[in-house]
Amino acid sequence: SWASKYKIAFFPKYGFQVIYLFDLFNPSVKEKLIEEYTVHKTPSFSPDGNSLICYFNNQDITQIDIATRDYITIIPGDKNNGIYNMEPEFSPDGKNIVFSSNMYEKVNRDIYLYDINSKNIQRLTTLDSIESSPHFSKDALKIFFVSNFDGTYQIYSMNSNDGYEQKQLTFGPKNHNFGYYE
Repeated sequence: SWASKYKIAFFPKYGFQVIYLFDLFNPSVKEKLIEEYTVHKTPSFSPDGNSLICYFNNQDITQIDIATRDYITIIPGDKNNGIYNMEPEFSPDGKNIVFSSNMYEKVNRDIYLYDINSKNIQRLTTLDSIESSPHFSKDALKIFFVSNFDGTYQIYSMNSNDGYEQKQLTFGPKNHNFGYYE
């Protein structure tokens, strides 16, 4: 995950890992961002590069301050009830966070939009399938995501403000192990 302050956040291995920061101007510098082995998948930097968000503790979306290393849960999950909030990404303007969650349907995940100022959460998808891996377009008008609505993971787009105009963009073979994911 790239940052605007010339740093890269990465995991040394796939899975639940420690986040490391790599300084592009000083390639010998590799530093741990946090000590806990509780972060899953790729973090997302804020547009100003001062913080990042990640899927933390196997359920929560957490924001980590790059300078202080302090972190706070901004969208809590509920591990006891099987509710997981994951795959967060900041919008290009830093006003919203898109993420996937099973907060309304424990079997399926949907895509949600979190307004950082109001702290409101808006459900954008309601398909009877798994929607995951949400990403904003560069202009923040669209969100791209993956869904297995047709039996195979495919890439879709939708309006970022309301979830309307959902459109399938890829058409891989049906009911096959082929598909797009992340």
